[in-house]
Amino acid sequence: MGSGESGAYYTSGGSTIIHHEAIIHAFDGNFTHNPRTGKAQRLRSGGHGQSSLDLLQRYGIQHHISKTYPNGVRVGSIEKTNYSRKRETGHAWFPSTWTTRDMVRAAEHVMQLKKNRYVPDGATMWGTWRGVRIGVKRRKGIVVSIFPDTHQLKQWIQGEHHVRYPTVETDYCQARIN
Repeated sequence: MGSGESGAYYTSGGSTIIHHEAIIHAFDGNFTHNPRTGKAQRLRSGGHGQSSLDLLQRYGIQHHISKTYPNGVRVGSIEKTNYSRKRETGHAWFPSTWTTRDMVRAAEHVMQLKKNRYVPDGATMWGTWRGVRIGVKRRKGIVVSIFPDTHQLKQWIQGEHHVRYPTVETDYCQARIN
């Protein structure tokens, strides 16, 4: 339980495997501040929620959304960040409709997937929740980061000519059969 950079109060909703700081990290992000003025200078890490985009706008940090997937995930770049990959369309934001509770449920779902049971600490666990492919990192059994994948999966519907994104029940991408 605590408040992030945006001033919003976040809680993990009773989850014992997701620390509230991970939610603040994932939703708002961690910013570096100028020690003299106290003004935010750049996004240091995290920041995958809608409130992060609002904070970038408020602080005047240049960002650009280059692609929006049909499931609502937005991919883009942030000018002032420590990671060069994020300056070149390497940053992803959750759908604007997602709340912190959605992020907590998604992380819990990914951690409970059979394929992720024995993933070592520090490694990324991947899974799909409500059509959004997300990654989860943990340390000492506690989730420290939740983020959407910059490359969302597509799934072919057999016999049809359009693409569908996975649902909660399906976490795989079928090959198209002609």
